[in-house]
Amino acid sequence: MKKIFLLLCLSSILWISCYDDKGNYDYHEINRIEGVTDGLDSIIYIRQFDTLRCTPAFAGTFYSNPEAYSYEWEIEQKIVSTELSLVYPVILSYGDKNCRLIITDKEQGNQYIFPFRLIVSGERAGDMIVVLSNTEGKAELSYKGLIPDTLPFVINYYERSTGLELGGKGHRLYRNYLPVEAYSGMMVSVDKGVKSLADTTLEDIGGNTYLDEAFLKRQIPYPEPSVPGFAPDFIWSGIINWDFIFGNRGGRGAKNIMISEGKLYSCQISHESVDYFARTWLLDKESKYGGKLSSVYFPVSAVHAPSDFFVVSLAYNYSDYGVVFDETVGRFLLVSNLGSSMVEIPKSKIPAYEGYRLIFGSYTNLPNICVAILANGENVKALELQLPTNINDVTECKVLAEMDMPQEMMNSRSDFYQYKSIENMLVSCGKKLLASNIREWENGTAPKPVFSLDNLGYGEAEITCFEMSRSEKSIILGISRYGDDHEGKGEKLKGDVIVLDAVTYTVKKDSKGREMIYRGVCGYPVDIMVKWQEWYRDGKNHNNQLMDSL
Repeated sequence: MKKIFLLLCLSSILWISCYDDKGNYDYHEINRIEGVTDGLDSIIYIRQFDTLRCTPAFAGTFYSNPEAYSYEWEIEQKIVSTELSLVYPVILSYGDKNCRLIITDKEQGNQYIFPFRLIVSGERAGDMIVVLSNTEGKAELSYKGLIPDTLPFVINYYERSTGLELGGKGHRLYRNYLPVEAYSGMMVSVDKGVKSLADTTLEDIGGNTYLDEAFLKRQIPYPEPSVPGFAPDFIWSGIINWDFIFGNRGGRGAKNIMISEGKLYSCQISHESVDYFARTWLLDKESKYGGKLSSVYFPVSAVHAPSDFFVVSLAYNYSDYGVVFDETVGRFLLVSNLGSSMVEIPKSKIPAYEGYRLIFGSYTNLPNICVAILANGENVKALELQLPTNINDVTECKVLAEMDMPQEMMNSRSDFYQYKSIENMLVSCGKKLLASNIREWENGTAPKPVFSLDNLGYGEAEITCFEMSRSEKSIILGISRYGDDHEGKGEKLKGDVIVLDAVTYTVKKDSKGREMIYRGVCGYPVDIMVKWQEWYRDGKNHNNQLMDSL
């Protein structure tokens, strides 16, 4: 039997080997792509709202013509492009994104997958210029990083980034270096109220982000406050403790004044362990005259807090007395102890300015000397005031100078800055910046123009706001080319930013030699601010080194 089985197997093998195979076995080797040789990294770092541009280079084992392949760029499981060259505006949240390039051989159908990581970051945590503007009637934010100074403006980022609105038209920007819950480092005043944003991302901090009654109730558990109309339209914050002990950080503290619906609110913020806490709240303080307080507060004086061998302080010593103005009766008031007491100034010392409101006020580098700007419609009065710093100061209250300013020099839309080291004030009006020595007001000497947009060839335009750097070396201008349209209507943005040298009033240049003129970077500019990452008095650290880039 075994012999018969072996013979059958052998004959079968011979029969198969002699079979005339009529099948088609025309074999082709597979065209393979071994990898991307150039134009695509495994890890790509990019800033939010920058444009990702990639054109990968690769070679097949038999053919490499790009037309022989199809392409799919996948970011976070979403196909964003089917072209060989990727041009993708990165409107993504911060973080590490999983991505793939899928290349398909059109003839053979083979797919080759090349994974890569896209790490989205931003410079919002650092030093930057921030512009609050109105675009199509809504508040928006644009910003430009300052390190390096060659970074471009990120235009109207907020709604694109968050899908949210800030809450109506924009009014003002505020900065606080001792954040407490919703009272954070970056605050934006809009129609809906004062909205707080995270200091590192300039996006919502989560939960209730407005300074409102709910915020006060979370801060003051007992007795529970009842101030349903609380929505600050003015915030002042002064650093009263910022010490370095043997080079190490020490205490932190600030006094804070807010005015809401014509009434005064205040608190003191202190650093405890790793957190900041608001203490000694004062709520709903009415004017001693019974009227409405203008949305301005300023201390009578501020001088550098002293340092010694052990402690270097970057804080200020502020006068106990601050200044507010009751616009219902047109009279100034002195407030002390964070507003807990108010001191009347007799009309025989400083008269009533009925019909006026206070639009700007500041201490100066001169002891007991302050400036105040009052407006009645478009009519403006500039005052130089002499005031005491505290209840024991016998300095007489008086008006040292009073000038009715021509509207081409100051008006209710002007922005102001009082220098810290000299008696000069800087004011914007229309196309011009004007400067004056406040002591010369006593002689009736009006401000003089120091800069005009005409010098840069601007047509219809105006300076709507400006900011001085902490070092008083640079001036940052917000420029509108919208004319009478203060809502920023139209498809084309007409808000510009210009950086000037504060000594020569000429346009500064960045490290590549380019003029720091940025056109079309926002809507109608409402306010402009330099958001510094760290608190440095006059832009200098505790070793007296200049840290600010402007």
